[in-house]
Order: sequence, then structure tokens, then C-alpha cells
Amino acid sequence: MRLGIDIGGTCTDFALHHNANLYELKVPTTPDDLERGVLLGLSQLANRLRRDTRQLLGEIESIVHGTTVATNALLTGNTARTAFFTTAGHRDILLLREAGRMGLSAFDHTLTNPKPFVPRSLTYEVPERIDATGRIIKPLDEGAIANLLESLAGQPPAAFAICLLWSIVNPRHELRLAELIRVRFPDAYLSLSHVVNPCIREYRRASSTSIDASLKPLVSAYAKRLQETLNGKGFRGGLWFATSEGTVSPIDDTSPIHLVRSGPALGPVAASYYLDTLAVSTSVDDDTTPPASPQPSSSNAILIDVGGTTLDVALIRNGRASTTRETWLGTPYLGHMTGFPAVDVRSIGAGGGSIARVIAGRLIEVGPDSAGAKPGPACYLQGGTQATVTDAAVVLGYVDATTFIDEPPENIAAAARSAIEKDIAEPLKLTCEQAADAVFRIFVEDAASSIEDLTVADGIDPRQMTLVATGGAGGLLAGSLARRLGATHVLFPPTASVNCAAGGVLADIKRNFIVTRPVSSRDYDKNTVLEIIEELTERCTDFGKHFASGAARMRLEFFVEARYQGQSWEIVVPFDATAAGDMRQLTQLFHTTHQQLYHYQDPSSSIDFLSWRVTAMLESDTTLLRRVKTNGRHEQTYRAVYFSNGPPTRTAVLKDEQLRTRGETLGPVIVECDLTTIVADHNTRVSITDADCILLQIDRAT
Repeated sequence: MRLGIDIGGTCTDFALHHNANLYELKVPTTPDDLERGVLLGLSQLANRLRRDTRQLLGEIESIVHGTTVATNALLTGNTARTAFFTTAGHRDILLLREAGRMGLSAFDHTLTNPKPFVPRSLTYEVPERIDATGRIIKPLDEGAIANLLESLAGQPPAAFAICLLWSIVNPRHELRLAELIRVRFPDAYLSLSHVVNPCIREYRRASSTSIDASLKPLVSAYAKRLQETLNGKGFRGGLWFATSEGTVSPIDDTSPIHLVRSGPALGPVAASYYLDTLAVSTSVDDDTTPPASPQPSSSNAILIDVGGTTLDVALIRNGRASTTRETWLGTPYLGHMTGFPAVDVRSIGAGGGSIARVIAGRLIEVGPDSAGAKPGPACYLQGGTQATVTDAAVVLGYVDATTFIDEPPENIAAAARSAIEKDIAEPLKLTCEQAADAVFRIFVEDAASSIEDLTVADGIDPRQMTLVATGGAGGLLAGSLARRLGATHVLFPPTASVNCAAGGVLADIKRNFIVTRPVSSRDYDKNTVLEIIEELTERCTDFGKHFASGAARMRLEFFVEARYQGQSWEIVVPFDATAAGDMRQLTQLFHTTHQQLYHYQDPSSSIDFLSWRVTAMLESDTTLLRRVKTNGRHEQTYRAVYFSNGPPTRTAVLKDEQLRTRGETLGPVIVECDLTTIVADHNTRVSITDADCILLQIDRAT
């Protein structure tokens, strides 16, 4: 058994893989005690499998856990008091950042310079100096360090971030400084830049090290509590964290900074898994017969994950999630940079629980605040009174709230209508249905704008991509969103409602190892490069020996960060390890990659190869997941549904398993799954694939 757990702002999702079957579950998140929500979900899963919790945990081999603990701590400022140590003369690294106002308007004088992540009062200069070759110019002054540490004894920081110049080439001074700090403050948490992020850019290395150190006390305490809670209930397997790169890492061997924005990063893993099955399901046997309609893309997709609090958007191109090295906490260029590559996920504060209101007397705003798990939307009947997207869905007939709320249907409908009328309809002099439809139109438009920022702004045509809709509320807006974007296909994986948790079940165990050692094509030293490759391979081998349990095999992928001489920014070039000793082959790979990215190459220019990286992947041996259905036999029913501000339409309501026996169905139709509802409007064809994915095909002309 393998279990994926994803803790969101509103719900905690569970995906259990057992005998090629997928058991999925949602429980309300318990923000005051996250472990309590985890145990609640485990108890309900145990009941479904006719076991007690201890017996279930004893059978689970590994648990992959996605958490927002690190992200929430940074957003709320609930981080540890951290001291930042850097080389003498470079105290303002965190203040100066990179190139002044890079990314900001040069003439907007209302913008203030962002404050450093660690305040200057906790930033300390270390007497030492190492040059770019690793040569010690000025030895570490241990006497001065002793005096400095003694001055901190009255109010010692909880964590120390150490980032000395050129420690990525020679870490001797960082290591010795860490020893001195541990002797004086044995309980303090330490982060060393050459370990956390051995990159060549000083600000990014300093920023990531500071963030990592500030999170260590909180994340370590949370990981310890979670491990002890699970072990106390009988768990003896491996506990893993989801990372921001869309992979999993052992809980006791994960740097806290890799947990930042890691929550939605596993979503593309599950989406890509089912997109691969789509290529088989939609293939045409006779190549001479053109398909009746455009075929859905099986390698390029837009993924949306709509929860109760946020809507996350990610791109999948050529079967892989798009990544970015420009990962910011807060507003880009005004927040703080993690300095690590991560799955490029854009989030907006709009979800099923987002609060809708009228602003300026005439405009509707949806989010960013949410009703959360408690009190929740008004229709939950738990004390919430403000109008939300879920209340609008109830008014429009999109969802039957009795499927997840154990209350009389007339009470649920009355509460939803009351909230929409009070907050939206009456201020704008609309009917309740018109107001609810307007809330949904704004919801769709906000999502479309976010997607266009990620696609059209970068020259990507969303009309040529498949929209993969996940999350508990994804089925409510995906059809309308696809029509708004001009896309023709929407895919709902069987894991849609717990997609990030399912990604934990499907994700590979992965680790990056980096060596920063500049090599120029002008005086290319083959032996130096081969030594780097050998060092990286040995580290991968040690990693595989320690964590290879349950994995089919280890696969290595090599990359080098390089640039033309004189360029400011490098690009990432994948290469085969056998090419490392051949300078001509490696330079040609760089020219080709540069041409693909920027439509330009300069074969006459020399190339600087800066950082060498290998990614070790322990590939999971997971068979095709089949969702275990909890609902029994159902007859087709009907209800009145309001589409696009039109009159009520008598609409068929089907359970998802009925689609297999009915075949392709023409909308309008409502498809009810165990944990989500899919709305298909007029001129939309609904079918189910061989892999249990629900596919919407939208007539672009209507």
C-alpha cells in the first residue's frame, strides 16, 4: 500500500493505492491541529477497507505527504528568529538583491525597497575571504567569531544561516564556522549555503539559505510530531514529503525550503500520468480517415486545480510540468526568492469557498478571502452567512449539496439563496439566479486571466491544449472556462478530486546533486569535467542505496548551466554523461538549446559552463490506478439548471459509472462523481475513456 496525503486550506485529501485500486477521501482540514485531520482521514479509510486504523497503518509501506506548513509560516511571518552570517564587507546581500530594481518599474516612486528577509540587526560579518578558485586569501578569524557568538548569548537566535563568498568552491570556512556555532549553541538550527543551494548567484544562495534556516525549527517540530503520531498508531513504513519540484523526498532528509509552495506541485504528476493514457484511448486505427473533431493533446495541457480556497494553474508541455527558477514568496520582485527550480504553479485566491461581494456599489469581486472549512459557505449550515461560489452553484442547480451535507435539501437551498440575495442580488437589483450566474462568470474570467498570463503572454496558444480539471470544484467551471479560452477538450482524471494526493502515490523519488565548478570552452579540461561527473554519480549511488526500497530502478539525468561569455544569465542544457568528455559535443548541445530558446546562436563565442547537476530518480513501479467507486446502482434523474444567464433547463443527472454503459452523451448534463460534480452545458459531448477519465468535447462554434 502507498498513501498520498495533501493538506489544503479547506480539505485534506487522501489517495490510497492498494492492489492497483485507488481509494480516495476528503475530510475537513483542522488548522489548529493538522495531525488530528490526518488521523480522522485514516480512520475513515480503515473503515472502508474493513480494518482498524492500526491495522491499516501497519500495512502501508509509504506515506507521501504534501503540506502547506512551510508556505503558511512564510506568508504569516511565523518563522524562527534567524541570524545571517556572511563574509565581511557583504552585509547587505539580502538588501541589495540583484541589479537594483530589476523587474520593477524604474519610474514608479510609490514602490519602496523590499526589506531583507533577515533584518540587518541580525546580519553579521565574518572576518574571512576565499577567492573564486577556492584559495584562502584571509583565514577565518576564530577569535572574532568567539566574541561575536558570546555577544549573542543573551538572546540567542533559534537558527543560523551561513553564506560565505565562494563556499561553493571551498566550503572549509562555512564548515568550521558551523562547528563553532554548534559548540556555543548546541540546540540551534543551522543552514549552510554550500549544502542548501550551491549556485553561483550570491543573492539567491543567501536568500534560500536564510529561508531554509528560518523554517527548520517549525518544520522539524511538525515532522517529529507527525512521525510520532503515525508511529504511535502502528505505522512502520517510510514517511516522505512532497517537494516544490513535483517529487518526493524522505521526511528526515528534506530541506525545509523544498516544502515552500510544494502543495500543488504534485498535481501535474497525476495529470501527466492520465494524459499518457489519453494518447491510446483517442488514437485512430485508420490513418487515412480524419477524426470527426480535433483530437485532445496528450502531451500539452493546462492543469487547473480548484480547491476551496485557491485555484492553481500549471502548464504541461511535452509531457512534463513547466518549471521556473524565479520562485517568489509574495509579489514578484517585492517578495523573497527561494532560488530553486520549482513547478511553475500560479495561484489565485478563488475557489469553491471564495467569498463573493459587491464593491464600489456595482462590481462583483470573488475572493481572495475564503469561508474555509469552518464556518464554510452559507449552504453548509455551520454558521457561515456570506455568499460564496459554492452557494452560487447550489442556486444554479450545478450541485446537489445533500451529497456532502447531511441536512434537509430545502434548508440548504434556502441558506444558499439567502446569502446570494443579501450580498449580490439586492445590491445590484438582480434576481437570485442572475446574481449567482454573475458570480460564476467572474470566477471563470479570473481563472481565464490567470491562464492567459501563463500561456498567451509566453506565445502559447491555449486553444491547442487540453484542459485538465482537478480539485473538488474543478468540474463546476471547467466547461465554461474551456469555452472562454477556446479549448475543445477537457479531461477529468479519475483522481480529479484528490489529484495532488494521487500525485504523491505516482511521483518518483528524486534528488538533485550540484557541483559548481566553472569550466570554459576556451581551455576545456576534460579530466576536470570527468571528475565532476564521477563525483555526482557516486553521490547518486549512495542516495540509491539508502532510499531504493520499493523502487524499480534508478535513472540519472545530467544537466549543465552554461552561458556565452559575457552573458548575464545562463541556460540549462541536458546532456548524456558520455558527452562530458567531448567538448565539441557539449558546446553543440549548448548552441542547439540556445537556438531553441531564443532563436539565436553564436558558434564563434566561447562558452562558460558553470554548474553541473544530476537528477537521480528512483522510478515508482505503479500500475494503472482504478478508482474504487463507493456509489451503487443509480437511475437517471433530472433537475432544473441555469446555464449562462438563461432560463432553467431540465437537465439529466448521471453518476459517473453510468457513462460507461450509455456511451457518449450530449449535454446539457450533470455528472456526479463521489467527490466532485461535472457540469457540461449545451453542445458538449461527454464520454469516458478506457482509463476511467471523463472527457468533455466542446463545440467551439457555439
